[in-house]
Amino acid sequence: MTEDIFMTTTLLLSALGGETFSHEQRQLISRDASTVFHAQPEPMSEDAFIDLARPHQIVALTRRPMKYLRRPVLEQLPNLRALVVHTTGTHWIDTEFLKERRVALLSISDYATTTVVEQTLACLLTLSRRTHLSHDRARGLLPEHVSLRGFELKGKTVGLIGYGRIGQALAPVLSGLGLNVIVHDPEASISVPLNDLLRSIDIIVMAASQDYDRPPIIGKAELEATSATHLVNASCDELVDHHAVVDAILAGKLGGYALDEYDEVLTDPRLEPGRVLQTMHTGWYADEAMDRGRAQWVERIVCAQDIVSDRSSGRHPRRNAA
Repeated sequence: MTEDIFMTTTLLLSALGGETFSHEQRQLISRDASTVFHAQPEPMSEDAFIDLARPHQIVALTRRPMKYLRRPVLEQLPNLRALVVHTTGTHWIDTEFLKERRVALLSISDYATTTVVEQTLACLLTLSRRTHLSHDRARGLLPEHVSLRGFELKGKTVGLIGYGRIGQALAPVLSGLGLNVIVHDPEASISVPLNDLLRSIDIIVMAASQDYDRPPIIGKAELEATSATHLVNASCDELVDHHAVVDAILAGKLGGYALDEYDEVLTDPRLEPGRVLQTMHTGWYADEAMDRGRAQWVERIVCAQDIVSDRSSGRHPRRNAA
């Protein structure tokens, strides 16, 4: 008897659509499934996303089209059986809802660790040496009253919040620059309490992951309590209360903030030029990381197709979704 073939329907959203992938990768993704490659270089409305995704069992996307996937959106996708995201963090997705609906969630991991570590270092050096302001002064874009004077990193103490994959890779790099590193992470054996860390550091570096809808780790109280003069967040923008950051800078409590994202709150016209550095979520954006991420994403999409097909047919899963 010939085995029944269960066709899955896959929607794949990326900036370039099918052109994101090599010919071989496109063939692999479309090997036994109905796949729609949709080019989406800009953010889209929730209604537009729902209309596009509703017919499909599998939706694969980067975070560019949708900043958040919350319950009211996911509830409008009755056919959804698997979500495959081109991100490591899943804090922007209502994972509890997916568990309730038995929707598989697959993400990619460890594809941009080196890239993010280097981006974090670049942000830290930019804040300390004010190279962004020197560049603007050379182009005639900076008022004369804005100082270009920076400070040395050697001998300073960094409070590293988060000691997972990024934090563990970042710590020896910071130490190599002559910085003292103190860690806060409840899962780490070398962790110190957050309040103790905040009172004994010069710089805060955020390397933590974020949970769905969790309050920021660094807010008004933490900024008032800390001895740190600078803050670097190359992780999730949701880890830090940006309204509190603006207030701390205006009060002279915080000398600078670097964020690998963009938040309009941080464009407050009262802020002196250079106090905030926003790098537009480019920490992952390097040739090598893109190649690794694309390959992992294809693997996860194929895995999701197998999971959905096996569930439909009643077979045991053929692949490990981890």
